[in-house]
Amino acid sequence: MAAIFSWFLIPAAAALAAGNSNWLTSNFSVAGSESPGSFFLILWALLTGGFFRFLIQRAVSMAGAGLASKREAALTDLALLLLLVSVFIPYRPGKMKLLASVHVALAFLATVLFYLAITSLDLKLYFQYPGHFSLCTGLLGFAIAATAALLVLSGFMISSALEFFLTVFAGLWLWLFCRRIRILKRHWL
Repeated sequence: MAAIFSWFLIPAAAALAAGNSNWLTSNFSVAGSESPGSFFLILWALLTGGFFRFLIQRAVSMAGAGLASKREAALTDLALLLLLVSVFIPYRPGKMKLLASVHVALAFLATVLFYLAITSLDLKLYFQYPGHFSLCTGLLGFAIAATAALLVLSGFMISSALEFFLTVFAGLWLWLFCRRIRILKRHWL
């Protein structure tokens, strides 16, 4: 079931949230500021945020003593809350500048917290089992480079292309990470 979400539903939700605007000059907030985009933005936030939370909770419980801290789960809960609040705040920079700024700040902070959580999870297991988690760690390094490239291509704005990449990457990365933990756990028993 996680594979279906990671490979198909999460990318589809992200594509719907991006809408049919130019993905390098627009973003999910702009696409979601008008109907039916607002529905797709909320759907995307609920689907991806809930799924990412589920996979992180699963990774923490599967790894057990290897991930003794519940800090990453708490960071993920906070990120999900900030994301959900942000999509319910209208993004209308021309009419409501303060609310639009709060919307952007919450969405950005949610993304940062979420990526801090998965990076922390990865590094904890990478330092314990470098051969087993080097692919996951390398992919996070790739995500940093791809994020920088997308920022340059979009003129240093948070674009739909960047949001789509970060969403799809996180879904696939978490799916792979949980698979790696499951494989490693078989060797623990």
